[in-house]
Amino acid sequence: MNNLNNGIVVNGVFEYAIKPEYCIKMVLSLQNVNFDRPTVTYSDIREEYMEKLVDEGIAGQPDVHLKEDPLAYSLMGYEMEGNIIEYKTESLQMAQKFLSIKSDGVFKSDSIMWIELTDEEMADYAKKAFENAKQRAMAIAKNVGKGLGDVIFIEDTNPKKYMDGLYQTDNLQIREYYIKAAFELV
Repeated sequence: MNNLNNGIVVNGVFEYAIKPEYCIKMVLSLQNVNFDRPTVTYSDIREEYMEKLVDEGIAGQPDVHLKEDPLAYSLMGYEMEGNIIEYKTESLQMAQKFLSIKSDGVFKSDSIMWIELTDEEMADYAKKAFENAKQRAMAIAKNVGKGLGDVIFIEDTNPKKYMDGLYQTDNLQIREYYIKAAFELV
């Protein structure tokens, strides 16, 4: 009898450590220059900022991923000259360092992190979340005087790759992997 009329559906969860890639975008724009610098040019603010990045060990390194994105800047609708500089790193400390560098005409656009799981990680996390679901189902079945039968279905809707904003610091290292499982009650 494989139906949910005599079954139980539970969620299982497993916590795992993440290894994200941080992506921070800074806006360089004449729109944001102090009023006491009326003759400053975009080249001036870009050069000042790049010098600070070099001084802090961010720019000028062979493994640094800095990218300029003039199209993204144009899409923001600013009337004055500018650009977006994007920095990618797998180091939270380097991401923090990049964010801490201040310069006239420069401000943060967005900060995100990309998390990508391998097929092996997804299989392992799903197995562990299923074990959690099975334990929960067994406890519930026992409390209602039943036993646990065959698995009816398992649902895993976790993405392989996903993006998360960097707005709070309480979720920078751990995520939860969820599955839904249905079992027969016997």
